[in-house]
Parts: sequence; structure tokens; C-alpha cells
Amino acid sequence: MSPATIASVLKEIRAYSATEWELFIEEWLRGLRKKYVEVKRLGMSGDLGRDVVAFADGHGLDGIWDNYQCKHLERPLSGPVAGPEIAKLIYFVFLKKFRAPRKMFFVAPRDVSTELANLLSSPSKLKSYVQVHWNSGYSKKIVDHSTVPLEGDLAKFVEAFDFSIFSYYQTSEVIADHRTTAYWTERFGGLLPPPPRAAVPPAIQPQESTYLGQLLAVYGELKSCNFGACTELSDHADLSEDFDRQRERFFQAEGIHASLPR
Repeated sequence: MSPATIASVLKEIRAYSATEWELFIEEWLRGLRKKYVEVKRLGMSGDLGRDVVAFADGHGLDGIWDNYQCKHLERPLSGPVAGPEIAKLIYFVFLKKFRAPRKMFFVAPRDVSTELANLLSSPSKLKSYVQVHWNSGYSKKIVDHSTVPLEGDLAKFVEAFDFSIFSYYQTSEVIADHRTTAYWTERFGGLLPPPPRAAVPPAIQPQESTYLGQLLAVYGELKSCNFGACTELSDHADLSEDFDRQRERFFQAEGIHASLPR
């Protein structure tokens, strides 16, 4: 098989069926051995808004886990499509079907719309968006043949819910990660050329601020404290080194994303 190119990989994954896209995401996550101890694909009727789940410890849905919502569409994933999925997850957490995930990531081969990217970067705006559209658009899409109005205890639960758990992966990030796994050659027939060397600015840039804010929140969870600024990591050598690596990875993914055909 000939080596893959970015264009050929992107063309192939955009031609996947919805099921094949879920399988690809499952495969990608299984390759991230250092990040997760177990990955399961649940994408079928009755999955309760969980297409692919990834566990960070040995406690399954009772422990630390991330939810990956897979949407294979012919256009960028939009707010009206993502909103009901957010409402569905919150509703089943409210019913105590499972505890809230650490993160819920949307993954779509044509990425997310600008509107949705802005919403996912602002938990307060995302919460308002979901609340405004719940009764007029989401209530009949959460449970088949039933209506779930936003009222009473459910409305209070939504108001108090942590909307910062909702995020997304760009296709360029998925490709950059997948190419390092053992699955890449079998699926795509070879390695991509090395990714562009990332030039990491010494000062934090506006385009990485949301990503780094989420990273600091994860570090805070690991150390049971709050990191309000990147400079506060100086007393934690392990986190400081990882922080530098993650910044390099961010700008590397940005470089790949810029090279993808539109």
C-alpha cells in the first residue's frame, strides 16, 4: 500500500459511514494507551448519548471517564445538532443513569461550526443556549416518543450543571494522534510525512488561551488545587514539562489543520 497523504486521509474519513466513523474514533482512542485504561463503543440504540466512552481509571462509569460524541455529517457540526446531545447527556446524569463525565468531546470529520466553537469555548453562553432551546427544540429529542420539559428539579439541575465539560476535537488533532498509533498503517497504508515543526511563542497567544485554561483545570484536578495562571506551575516540575509539551502539540496541530484541504 502506498503512503497516505493528508488529502487522501481526509477524503477517506469524510466518506465513512456513521458506524465506521465511530469505529475509527474508538480505534484512535485505543491507541492512546497512556491516556486511557479502557475504551468502549456504545453507539447504538439506547446508548443514552454515549457513542464512545473512555475510562481513565479502573472504575468505569463510576470513575473518571470521557464521553466522545461522534457526528459524521456533510457539513460542520452545528449548535442545533449538538444541543440535543448535550441535553440528553445532562438528562441521564440527572436520572443517575451514570455520573457526569470528566469531558464530553464532539468529534466530526468536518469539525464544528464557528457558532458552536464559540459556544463550547464559553460555558456560560453554552448553558444559556441550551436552556433557551430546550423546551422549543430539545424536549422531544431526548427520549423516543416522549417529551422532557425543562422545569422543576431538572431545570435547577441544568442551572447548576458544569458546562465546561463540553468541548470538541478538530480533525487535524485526531489525525495527528492517530498517525502515532499501531492502527495507522493498516488503515491508511503508510505514514504521513512528519508533521511541521511547531514554533512555540514564548508568550501565551490568544488562540491557545481556551485550550490552556482547560489544561490548567485538569492539572488542578490532579493536584487537588486551582491553577489560575501558567506561571503557578513552576513549583511542579512534572506539570511544567507536560505544559511545554502540550503547547508544542497545540501549535503542531494548528500547523496540520492549516494544511488540510477545505
